This record gives sequence, C-alpha cells and structure tokens, in this order.
Amino acid sequence: AVQGFADDVKRILVDVNEIGGNVQTAFNKAGKGGEPWSDVVNSFKNAVESSKDLGGSVARLAVHVYWMFGGGDDGSVRASLERTEPVVELQNLPDGYHLVTVQMPGAETDQKDLYAPNDIEFDLTPTGKTENGLKTGMNNFYGEKAYAELTLDASGLPKVMAGTELEQENAAIYALIAKGQHVASSLTSLKFSEFKLLKENTATVETEEMWNFITYQGNTVVAQDIGAKRKVLYTMRWLDNTWKVIEHKDE
Repeated sequence: AVQGFADDVKRILVDVNEIGGNVQTAFNKAGKGGEPWSDVVNSFKNAVESSKDLGGSVARLAVHVYWMFGGGDDGSVRASLERTEPVVELQNLPDGYHLVTVQMPGAETDQKDLYAPNDIEFDLTPTGKTENGLKTGMNNFYGEKAYAELTLDASGLPKVMAGTELEQENAAIYALIAKGQHVASSLTSLKFSEFKLLKENTATVETEEMWNFITYQGNTVVAQDIGAKRKVLYTMRWLDNTWKVIEHKDE
C-alpha cells in the first residue's frame, strides 16, 4: 500500500516543477543508496508545504504518504494546509508597554501585555458553548462510525465526518464488505483531554479512549480486541452547521 501511494505521488508530482524533482530524487536515493527515510519524509513535507496553492489532490496525496512514513507528529503538515496559528503580529507600535486583547467567535477573550516591539502567541480557549458543541460532534462521530462498521451502512457518515476522514472510513467499510465481515465496537471509557481552537471554524480535540472490538465473519467471531486503549488527536471543522471530524492521528 505504501509503495502504491509512493508511485501515485511521484506520478502526480513529477509534472510540478517546484517539487517534483525533489520528491523523485529522494525516492531514487532511498531505493538505491540507503538514504534514510527521514530524508524521504522531509521531501514530502516540503512537497506539501509547496503544494498549498496547487490543488487539493496533490496536497492530500502527499499528506497521506507523509503521515504513513511517520511525519507530522505535532500536526505540522495539517497546520501548513489547514490551520491558522494563533499568532498576532504587531507592527508600528510605539516602544513601551501595551495590553493587547483578542476576541474571536467561539473562543474566550484573551489578553496579553508586552513591551513593543514583539509578536504574541495566544492560546485560543473555546467557550463553554463551543466545547459542548465539539463534544456533541465527537459523540455523534463515535455513534455513526460504530453503526456503519456493524451494519455496513455508510450513508450516515457524511453527517459526522468529511474530507480525509470520510474517505478513509468509506474505504474501511468497503474492505469489510469485500471480506464479508462486520465489526461490533463499544466505547467503554472516554476522556476529553484538551480542546483547542485553531481558527474560527477549525479545532482539535484530544481524547483518551478505551474500546472493545469484535470482528465477525457472518455470525462467527474471527477476532477480538478487548480493552484497546487509544490516545487520539482529532481535527474538527464547522461544516453544515455542525462540527465534523476531518482528520485524526493516533498518538
């Protein structure tokens, strides 16, 4: 699967002069000269950063491969594509003491004092209402995902997820159908560790989860994973008047 993604990325990016050569060279070196995979990962990171304005298909495919090779442990690729860092650049302020107040829809008002010139980074803490909305979106996500994997009916997934997350979950459902399998899952423990607003319509939710998974072939149990613990960072976006999961990464 990794090789297939790699070939697709090389084929798509080879015509993009700004980044195609670097990616192609990195793969050639990795295949022939024992070049460390970190160089390949870095090449894909550069490809993603350079492809922000070149169309979604290029960016998405590069992101897939980048994450498959272990990149972006802090969400840096997604940040370059989708996120706005909460940094306020202050220009032309007279030297001396200043108090800066930041207000953003869905976030609590924050204040920072400084002596100019300087830049300020804010932690955008969601309001109680926004946090409750994110929790509701996550709970709906868990329910629809579990229902789809049990019944193999994916029609409800677009209500709770979009983008990369929806593509991957649809692929997982099709794979179960092809095998004649279905999965019964139950969320036995859930802790929301952190909520963070990245911009007005994008947030991350960090969770600690415990699941029971039972995979059936028809009516026969073929696999069990009981008490599976996960720490997950979800990226959510406000779409169609609700919060939807657009991406996740297991930590």
